[in-house]
Amino acid sequence: REVDAKQAQARNEAQQRRLEDLTSDNSKLRIENTRLRSEAAGGRMEAFEKEILAEELRGAKDAVAGMEQQLQRLHAENAALRDGNTLSLELATVSNQLRGALDAKAALGAALQARLACSRAETASLHAALRQAEEQAEGA
Repeated sequence: REVDAKQAQARNEAQQRRLEDLTSDNSKLRIENTRLRSEAAGGRMEAFEKEILAEELRGAKDAVAGMEQQLQRLHAENAALRDGNTLSLELATVSNQLRGALDAKAALGAALQARLACSRAETASLHAALRQAEEQAEGA
């Protein structure tokens, strides 16, 4: 009996140690599980942050491209303004077009005046012929 009791006590102690080991392992696994979940959440956050940064970078690149285009236009305008010949040629062309338009207007005005004079002369002739016809009609 004493042997059985010692064996039972030894089994109990072994089971107790085994229970303590399993409890310790369980605690370690829970800690590891918590750490892994934290890392996974951190990874998701990191991916989200990378996505946001990539979006901001795309926006910045688009803004830079727009600014570069605007800068190129400004350089071209500046070069055109510095090149006095370009501006002078444009002004000369516009002046020539304006002179041509004024000459055409003057010619049209002269033609209309001539046509008006002809119309007045025709009207005067018609009035004279009408009076003459009336006088002949009254005399007859």
